[in-house]
Amino acid sequence: MGLTSGEILDVINIAYYGPALFISIFVASRHGFRRSNGWLYLVPLALVRIVGSSLGIVATSTHKKTESEIAAILSSVGLTVLIQALVGFLRRINEGCHKDHRFNPRFIDLFTIPLIVAIGLGIDGGIQMSKAGDYSSGQDKFKITGIILLALLAALTALTIFSSINRSWLPPNEFRLVGACAFCLPVLLVRVVYVLCIGFADSDSTTFNLLAPDVTVEGIMSSAPEFIVVTILLLLGLVATRARNVAKVGPPPIYEMERQDQRTFSAQYPSQPIAWAPSVATSTAQPQQ
Repeated sequence: MGLTSGEILDVINIAYYGPALFISIFVASRHGFRRSNGWLYLVPLALVRIVGSSLGIVATSTHKKTESEIAAILSSVGLTVLIQALVGFLRRINEGCHKDHRFNPRFIDLFTIPLIVAIGLGIDGGIQMSKAGDYSSGQDKFKITGIILLALLAALTALTIFSSINRSWLPPNEFRLVGACAFCLPVLLVRVVYVLCIGFADSDSTTFNLLAPDVTVEGIMSSAPEFIVVTILLLLGLVATRARNVAKVGPPPIYEMERQDQRTFSAQYPSQPIAWAPSVATSTAQPQQ
């Protein structure tokens, strides 16, 4: 007896997130276990996807409702974890920027409560959808969850644009992290739209249904965007260096600054030695009177 389309998608998820779990653990340990380490959040994401897909396979073969319900609930949790990973990356980018050119760190802290609310509503909505005759009530929770996540993506986009404008004040290795965040945000938008479609679709929809979704649509709008984002972030984690908080040690070297000539730099930072800059003379520059 062959596998159903749902089982094939679950197998693909397990085949992808199995190796991704071990790579995530390696990358997270390499960059340190702290809040600014966005790779740390890829570990629970991989675990959630592996467990959810495994339960989906079991539910399909045994026709047990409990496993199917748990798998549906877990599928609604992973997106918020992935957004939390991007929040962690923006925290790292902001910490690495010079103190005069970074945004208020409290903006990052403001993401915590909405993310917790989104996780709670997603789980509660999934539980209600699993109950007979209560699917519409669960959809209302998914509507609110989707709107919250959409607002968070908009805020992350604004902070990413700000960081991109001030990328001259970042260490060169952080440039790629800003670019990765900028690329991942529109990809995650597709995943958020899928959540909104589940929330606003008819309760008897055969395309956007949490418990019995169209597998092709789910693969394109749910699984594929997550695969793309996780792959980019893991590859970046393998080549990126450990975070360096240049905000505490003063302005960056001249060779790390774009569109900033030696005279302007010396005038702004008269006490900053520049002898170690590759393209500058070995004497310490003094501001012109």
